[in-house]
Amino acid sequence: MRIALKTIGVLFSLTAVALAIQVLINLGSETQVRMSWMMLALCGSLFFNGLAAYLKNKNRQGIYSVVIALVLFIFVVIIALLSGCQSPPKTKVVQISAEQAKSVVQQHHKKNSNFGEAEIISIKHIDNEYKVTWERKSNCESGTDYVNDKDGTITRGEVSIC
Repeated sequence: MRIALKTIGVLFSLTAVALAIQVLINLGSETQVRMSWMMLALCGSLFFNGLAAYLKNKNRQGIYSVVIALVLFIFVVIIALLSGCQSPPKTKVVQISAEQAKSVVQQHHKKNSNFGEAEIISIKHIDNEYKVTWERKSNCESGTDYVNDKDGTITRGEVSIC
């Protein structure tokens, strides 16, 4: 029985080492998953090797290893469940470019005003929209328009006149 437990403990150790090598070689999107499995393999190794040591010597060190392995196992499972419940990171799927957002704002102001062309001061991409700041010196007008980065529509605008 002790030899079987020791063998299972060694297999868990080898699994943990293999997963650690995979994490080091391939730092991709599944790194967190591999690290969670690696921690579970280390818990298994600690548990089975500690149990084998207890059966051999009947000492407290084996019991401590088993208890620590169980506590770590519960901790890792809770962390894995909590991190699995998080929403996935937002991927930036931008359909229009900053230059296209600039063009949308210029066309909007050209169509809606007889006071000349609006000069674009700055363009910033924030969350799912472009923040386009502009000014028109001919009538002392300035403002900010927000352009949706998916379809290029102006979602809202702020205007001030001196």
